Amino acid sequence: MNNYEDAKSAARERFEPSELAVARLSRRAAATLDRPRPSRRPMYAGFAALSVAAAALLFALRPTVTVSALAADTATTMQVSDDVALSYAGRGEVTTDGAHPRVSWELGTLDVEVTPNRGVDLVIETPEATVRVIGTGFTVARDALGSAVDVRHGIVAVRCGDGREGQLTAGQSMTCLPVRAAGMLARAKALAAGGAADADVLVALDAGLRLDASPPVRAELSARRIRTLSALGRDEEAAAAASAWLAGDETIRRAEVEDLAFAVAMRRADCATATRLAKTEAQAATAAACER
Repeated sequence: MNNYEDAKSAARERFEPSELAVARLSRRAAATLDRPRPSRRPMYAGFAALSVAAAALLFALRPTVTVSALAADTATTMQVSDDVALSYAGRGEVTTDGAHPRVSWELGTLDVEVTPNRGVDLVIETPEATVRVIGTGFTVARDALGSAVDVRHGIVAVRCGDGREGQLTAGQSMTCLPVRAAGMLARAKALAAGGAADADVLVALDAGLRLDASPPVRAELSARRIRTLSALGRDEEAAAAASAWLAGDETIRRAEVEDLAFAVAMRRADCATATRLAKTEAQAATAAACER
């Protein structure tokens, strides 16, 4: 669920009888009353009245559904029910009928406390993970790196979008990685900005390139991969990747990849390739010096 209206629609589908079902019931009752069977009409009329009454009772007894937006820059608390408390800084939505809260969490940190053994069926969904709990205390944090679940007490079942799943107990944690190429690109950027090892950045870039990606996202993933291979001293792989990339007709970030390929060629003393890739006077002079 990505917005308020989608959340309300999903809630109605879960807790209210559909208009189609009510219409079908009404048609059956009307058809029964119109049948030319005088001797049985009182019985059918009674059945029709009972059906209508049952439908009315179903509407009257349906759970009260509440859909609330969660949005705060600083830690904010919310008592969803007597047995579920949330503390959050970020954004998302919560839908609840009391015993079946559903949280769609988009970004930030969500802290959860659930009273155990009270029949609460709580589910939290992020773009990368589904977390289900009966009674426990845990935290869900979503950022560019993915969705991280940390358990304080109790047991939490986590299922990641990439197929990994597990049960976490107190002190355990699990991170579900992005499942879209753009998400993996954001993860690679966040890792690099945070000073992570180039090898870890490369893992994220390779994972992103294995996913379906729009041309701009694929171009940036490829350019960053070539740069990272170069930073790792894997110049032969960087040169091959740059050559393959430049052989295509991609124009996004082309100048950057050409500069990377030139620098790698010079380090490898591949003067012929450097001369071919030279685009500026300085590059041409450097390549010429290489050939002498």
